[in-house]
Amino acid sequence: MAVLNPGMVLGPMLTPSVNASLQLLLQLLAGEKLDLDDIYIGCVDVRDVAHSLLVLYENPSAQGRHLCLESIERLVDFTNNIADLYPEHRVQRTPEDKQGWVVRAKDPSKKLIGLGVRFTPFDKTIRDTVGCFRSKGHI
Repeated sequence: MAVLNPGMVLGPMLTPSVNASLQLLLQLLAGEKLDLDDIYIGCVDVRDVAHSLLVLYENPSAQGRHLCLESIERLVDFTNNIADLYPEHRVQRTPEDKQGWVVRAKDPSKKLIGLGVRFTPFDKTIRDTVGCFRSKGHI
């Protein structure tokens, strides 16, 4: 048996409603300050989650738990990256890094990468998500 464990799923949405992961991004773009000092952000594109599920389903040798994340970042990095990508929005930069204990991880999903999954870069996922928000009238 294989299990897929995605992090915060972002990307274009098919439904008219906004899920909890996407709501967090909308809040940042609206200029809301997040008081979440003790968390880390592990993001993945919804299309990568779907592809990973297919890879696991079609590969009989896939076993165990599979972390499905493009990267793991500190909250300060996440919010500041959003602010850099969208200076026209009132994204509140995080002035102080209160998560020195969190280790950034590039390619945390080594098992899936080993099965051939290639993850969408963070910037593209965010741009596609914001484009979807705009097309659906959320921003």
